[in-house]
Amino acid sequence: MIVKSLKVVFSIVFMALTSMMATGTTFVVPEIFSSKGPLPISLAEAPKLFKQCSRIAPKPVGPYWLPSFSVIAKLEGQLTEHLIQAGFERWSDPRWHSGPYRGQYVGFMQERKKLIYASYSREYVEDHVNGGQAIIMCDGGPSLWGIVYNLEKEEFFDLQTNGR
Repeated sequence: MIVKSLKVVFSIVFMALTSMMATGTTFVVPEIFSSKGPLPISLAEAPKLFKQCSRIAPKPVGPYWLPSFSVIAKLEGQLTEHLIQAGFERWSDPRWHSGPYRGQYVGFMQERKKLIYASYSREYVEDHVNGGQAIIMCDGGPSLWGIVYNLEKEEFFDLQTNGR
C-alpha cells in the first residue's frame, strides 16, 4: 500500500515538474551529496563493503581499487541526473530528502567489466565509525543504499536500499 501511495505521489510530482519544464519554470533539485565529499575507506576494508546485512550487494571479483576524486565527482553528478530521469520513487519519501549523503566507493571487476560499488549513508553516520572502515549497518530503511556504476558505459544499475 505504501509503495502504491508513493508511486501516486511521484506521478503527481512528475506531472508538475513536466509542466514546469514545459512552461520554462525552474525548480531546485535537493542536494543529495554532502559537500564534505566521500567517506574514506581503506583498500583493506574494501571487501567488507560488499557484505551488507540489509540489502543485496554485488558479487565482486578482485582486485579491488579505490576510484579517484575526479571519477567520484563525475559519478555523483551523473547519479543525481540518473535518479531524476529514472523517476526514483523515493524522491517522494521525506526520509530521502533528509540527506545529505556521503558515499564509500570501491572499484571491482565483474564479468570483465570495470565497475564501482557506491554505498551511501546519511552524513551523520560518519560519527559512528572510525575513519577508513567500511560502513555496514543493518536495517536503516531507505536512508542507506547502494548502486553499481559501469565505468565504460557510464551507466548505473542495481539500486538497493536497506530493509526497514
